[in-house]
Amino acid sequence: MLVKSSFFFCEDVRFENSGQPMFIGVTSPVMHAEITPFKIASLYLVTMFYVDSSLDSVTAKLEISAKNFDDGDEQRLFKSFSREFERGEDEFDDDDWMTLGHLNLSGLTMLDGMEISANLKINDIDETIGLKVRGEG
Repeated sequence: MLVKSSFFFCEDVRFENSGQPMFIGVTSPVMHAEITPFKIASLYLVTMFYVDSSLDSVTAKLEISAKNFDDGDEQRLFKSFSREFERGEDEFDDDDWMTLGHLNLSGLTMLDGMEISANLKINDIDETIGLKVRGEG
């Protein structure tokens, strides 16, 4: 496989002095809330992909949408990105390379039954993840 991807939701992304990323509060696919609706204080979508050394660039498309399943709501696209990524100058031609991105989704108002979906397309990869809200009260 020329490209491998990984993406997930977490509460915070920080970087060590060495430049290494640290992901805090990686979420499960279901977020349990005592009270709905509520505003998400901190939420990030992290995308990482590893690219084979035979490729010098890839184009990635990321779409983020929301839907309230309990109301039979239609899926609504609220963010869409498309970008070409290139091998860094400090990476050797015979090495695989990686890129990391994090998108701040903080401040969204979530309802019981709502789901945030993210779809990532890179070359032959087409993957979707979701984060669903379930109210406890």
